[in-house]
Amino acid sequence: MNKNGERVNKAQLKENEWCLMRYQSEKLDDPPMTFDQCLTADRRNKMEKAKDKTWSQEEKKCESPLPPFGYTGAATVNAVAMDAGLWMNYIIFGGPPVSDGSLATNAQNKDTARCQLEMLKRADKLENTVIKELNKAKKQALKEESVDSKEELEDELVRALSSNSKIKKSEEQLADKVDRKCKSLLAAPSMIFPGIPDTCGRPNPDLRQAEDCVIAAARCEACLTINAFDDLDLHCDAVDDRSNNGSCP
Repeated sequence: MNKNGERVNKAQLKENEWCLMRYQSEKLDDPPMTFDQCLTADRRNKMEKAKDKTWSQEEKKCESPLPPFGYTGAATVNAVAMDAGLWMNYIIFGGPPVSDGSLATNAQNKDTARCQLEMLKRADKLENTVIKELNKAKKQALKEESVDSKEELEDELVRALSSNSKIKKSEEQLADKVDRKCKSLLAAPSMIFPGIPDTCGRPNPDLRQAEDCVIAAARCEACLTINAFDDLDLHCDAVDDRSNNGSCP
């Protein structure tokens, strides 16, 4: 279930990026729709296929007796994975719904459009990386029989969130790539990423603060997703920005 939830999440994140690229190229015209409408239109049928696989794998793999912990079901996994993917758009651009007025087209301002797309792509990659690496940690712990309760699994996943090198690398790549793509636009990140002031409580963040905000939001959303996938109670506020400050309720 976790692995298929990861796939559904990745499919939604790819829809985010496809819709933004189509919007930036002014090609959301068959039929005409807003960027926000495109996010859930599933015009390429990718989401339906990913969700169908979750259902089919549950039927194949999840026979009675069901696991006593760490399991919910296909309906929950599919819904949560999709919602988590959609949420990154709102963190960066504001909403829901995302207003087309907050987005740049290539014809209007190519530098801003390129910067917005890079932030979304890197945030999406980070969120899915966190989910993927926590799934790996869960699989390894169950395979080694080192966890035998919900609480032990939670402890194992918190350790993974705190020390995983691939998660750390994805965070570093976000900052590095966004720095490069947005270097000509450093003075106005709150205009380029209008969702960030509300998310981070910083009316006029600089670019590094905006990047830190998105990194923490991606970690938060991935942690909350794993909680919902597995009916866990990970203390996500302690791991999103490494501080108990109410930023990830």
